Amino acid sequence: MLTKQVFKHQGVTGVRVGGALFGKPTMTVIFYYLDQHLIDTASFHTRPLINQFSQEHRIEKIILTHYHEDHSGNAGYLQNALGIPVLGHANTANRLSKPVALKPYEHFMFGRIEPTRVTPLPGTVDIGRYQLTPIHTPGHSDDHTVYLEQQQGWLFSGDLFLGPKIKMWRKDEHLNSTIDSLKTVMNYPFDTIFCGHNPQFANAKALLAKKLDQLESLVEQAMLLQQQGNSERGIIKLMTQGKERPLTKLITLGDVSYTNLVKAAIAAAKERLGASVP
Repeated sequence: MLTKQVFKHQGVTGVRVGGALFGKPTMTVIFYYLDQHLIDTASFHTRPLINQFSQEHRIEKIILTHYHEDHSGNAGYLQNALGIPVLGHANTANRLSKPVALKPYEHFMFGRIEPTRVTPLPGTVDIGRYQLTPIHTPGHSDDHTVYLEQQQGWLFSGDLFLGPKIKMWRKDEHLNSTIDSLKTVMNYPFDTIFCGHNPQFANAKALLAKKLDQLESLVEQAMLLQQQGNSERGIIKLMTQGKERPLTKLITLGDVSYTNLVKAAIAAAKERLGASVP
């Protein structure tokens, strides 16, 4: 089953798509179209929708926020089929230069990723009337990059935002790096977030600040519990109480969960304390 929803905000077109081998998609993702440029390409399972869009719109370049399958899944296809160049961080280029191994749930939900030739980003990316400034924001992944259109106050944020309160976390995300990336982005002027899953057209910077505050608070809580002599298992039990989503944890075989967020907070606290949990 395929789903598609198109919306427009100022000069940007957003296309929310989802695809599943059967039944309703469990997750959707948004790719953006700005002056004949695509920012991200959605997942392999949405390829018929991407193919249709590429037939109806001229695409000069593809710009990737990161290599994850729900954002880069059609970049290689569009590159090979239509000769469209793909830009991304140097780490994105390295990741996509060879086949990317996916976990079973990722393959089921999103499909696959084909090797893609990614050109490392210049200092600025000219998009018709607009100019995007790439800002490397590691944490969600080592290649994650957001794009600022300063004159318009737009931030194409990939998966940096997602929401003001985080309820799930991947095992491979790094919390202190994410916090540092959020702090970096907060130094720039913007009032609109074109997020890969949850765009915000009002109070965007304040909402991003709420996410930063939540993550900082979790690390501080984990640090305090460590200093009080609690074991890692005890801290996890205290901090996850009533917040875990068992079905998500089960489907992803533990790769995505609230428990992972707490474990990441404990690891971040250890890094800051320079000490081990008893």
